[in-house]
Amino acid sequence: MAANIGSGSFLWEEFLTLYRLIAPDWAVNKNNLKKVLEGYFSDAEIAKHNASGYNIYYLPNYPSQYEPGTTVDGSHIDTFNWCFVDCDLKDGIYDNKDQFLNF
Repeated sequence: MAANIGSGSFLWEEFLTLYRLIAPDWAVNKNNLKKVLEGYFSDAEIAKHNASGYNIYYLPNYPSQYEPGTTVDGSHIDTFNWCFVDCDLKDGIYDNKDQFLNF
């Protein structure tokens, strides 16, 4: 979705984050909600959906080409902005998180 602002144009997607909204069963039944919504939402839309019962998740790594109406799975992800690591200190390999991060 593109929009004209002044003399230029921009893509809404550049300013919005790709979100997955999942309604718990109680909210689906009570508020007649769809179980999952996915797409680009404004802050106001996120607040509205959250107030109606949706749990909000953002996708920090996402597909460069998002097809609305298609549920994103791992095979679609090709834009990586974040790397997640898991440090389980109870295994005793590292004494603390700093030792893990400086390995």
